[in-house]
Amino acid sequence: MSHHSVYKTDIKVDEKTLTRAIQKLADELGMKTRTHVSDAYGNITSVLIALYSSELPRGIGFSIDSSGNLLIEGDSWRYENKFAELSELAKNYINAYKTRMRVYQKFPNARVKTKIRNREVVMEVEI
Repeated sequence: MSHHSVYKTDIKVDEKTLTRAIQKLADELGMKTRTHVSDAYGNITSVLIALYSSELPRGIGFSIDSSGNLLIEGDSWRYENKFAELSELAKNYINAYKTRMRVYQKFPNARVKTKIRNREVVMEVEI
């Protein structure tokens, strides 16, 4: 049955990091971004950033609660597997992006590559 769900994670993130990480993930996956998700009835919910594609036309949204925790939201009805897969991938990608930023703070000349291989996030760091 179609309904909008919100899943709270234990990942702490700020708006700038979240939007940059999701935009990079979109580029990597060939998806598009927007600032809302919809349900099967066409109801729109605003989010900080959302990913969508022909495989996930209603989108999967990302926001931050008042405590700084990542929220993942949307209507997964009839797209449950893709929604769940992308939800896990996004969480891993956001964590990898945060790690990437910490590497650059400590080692400004480091070379860091973040890639998705076989549905997993892989980071290569050269210091």
